[in-house]
Amino acid sequence: MIVDENSSNGTLVNGKKISRQILDDGDTLLIGRTTLMFSQQMGQPSDIIDKIHLFHDPSDEHRSSIVSQASLDESQLIFGPEQFPETVNDHATLANLQALYRITEETVSSSHSLDQILQQVLEEVLNAVGAERGCMLLKNPANDDLEAYAVHTLGDKSTQQIPVSRTIVDYVQLEKRGVRTSDAQQDQRFQSGQSILKAGIREAICVPMQGKYDQVGVVYVDTTRNHPAHDDEYQNHFTEAHLHLLMAVGRQAALTVENHRYQEALIRAERMAAMGEAVAAISHHIKNILQGIRGGVYLIDNGLESSKPEVIRSGWEIVDRNQNRIYNLVQDMLSVSKDREPDYTVNDLSKTVEDAIQIVSQRAEEAGVEIRTELDHETPESRYDVESIHRSILNLLTNALDAVEEVEHGILVVKAGYDAEGDRLYVSVADNGPGIPEDQRQVIFEAFHSTKGGRGTGLGLAVSRKIIHEHDGELIFETKVGQGSRFTLTWPVSPREEAPPPPGSSVIRQDAPN
Repeated sequence: MIVDENSSNGTLVNGKKISRQILDDGDTLLIGRTTLMFSQQMGQPSDIIDKIHLFHDPSDEHRSSIVSQASLDESQLIFGPEQFPETVNDHATLANLQALYRITEETVSSSHSLDQILQQVLEEVLNAVGAERGCMLLKNPANDDLEAYAVHTLGDKSTQQIPVSRTIVDYVQLEKRGVRTSDAQQDQRFQSGQSILKAGIREAICVPMQGKYDQVGVVYVDTTRNHPAHDDEYQNHFTEAHLHLLMAVGRQAALTVENHRYQEALIRAERMAAMGEAVAAISHHIKNILQGIRGGVYLIDNGLESSKPEVIRSGWEIVDRNQNRIYNLVQDMLSVSKDREPDYTVNDLSKTVEDAIQIVSQRAEEAGVEIRTELDHETPESRYDVESIHRSILNLLTNALDAVEEVEHGILVVKAGYDAEGDRLYVSVADNGPGIPEDQRQVIFEAFHSTKGGRGTGLGLAVSRKIIHEHDGELIFETKVGQGSRFTLTWPVSPREEAPPPPGSSVIRQDAPN
């Protein structure tokens, strides 16, 4: 069951806004901008491969049982009555086939996994043509071997293997033609003029799955006539209409397979590109830190050789400063790379802010930057993850210092306190730096995006926003070119104990900070 606790965006199930609803397998949920699919089938073991027996028959017996064929071009005839083969003149049947085609097209365009889509398509096909068993065999891209991706059987045949003729499958793949087969043609009991008990006649349809670029596999369905009939003329269960229908379905399923594989390849490529970008950015930053450490070590060596403690101390301060940079870099990487639940403890917000300011105070003094504070020491008792909030504040202070280092009379204004109206805590860091250009405002929260060149990792703001989102808060920034920027963290005094909070947001304002 899903329950919407009066969220601002609301919750939609299958496109309809709900307050409370029991979920069914395959339901689609829209929560904010995130789309989810509910499934009860994930993680269940599959024995699909064991249900298919793809046997090899060196004889031409199975190929000679083909009673009709259809080319890929002919499969397009299903789209309109005026183009449909003359052998099918039942308009009701044609309407049903067209309806099924639309259903199948809708199914393959859904957001389900590829396995689920193929399974749904196969079940629709079996119902449409009255087949008892069926499967979809796809080529393994690595070696072109056929593997079962979907299997469906009706009734008491669900535990049986489906014997699929390798001869027929190879013929369909080579000729790129769908075939309809019947072993009645090979049974001497069905010679013309004989009236006998017709039972156990097996019919099958096998069609290629021809995509836009390649043939990806085959669709196979069959049935066995187990009900006796005393007709002189044997009537096939499968018809030309069924064959053409499966040709169209095979085409749509193949396009779906190609699309899914393309998307998977695209995601892999994007992941590799993102990984390469991240490694390049981090490596460049670590190289700069190591250069600073080498400079400090050089001073320490000189101080030891000349017995000058002041030179040793100067070198050690450089080494210590850079080892802190490495520590902060690692912590930021850990924060941005994984989700975590805040470790809520009772804390004093003013003390947390003062500790963060203390860390950057020496750097600010060396750069001639003034830090002004307006801290509310009467803030009510509050619960938050002190280490995470401290890191978030420290990142804002560091960014602000970077912004004003080149500014004459650089000033940072740090405010912290309690907003009684919203029952929230806040910490703001304002600077009189150059401000953020308009073309940079939409990307400053992206990981590894830095406007500082080699001086920054591009992780600070991404980490701060992620941390404050984990506290059900938001990160607001206000900026004006030439006048500076102000970043504000705001979050509830105490965490919610029940329903998970809605996603946080980043707010951009154009007015100049005070």
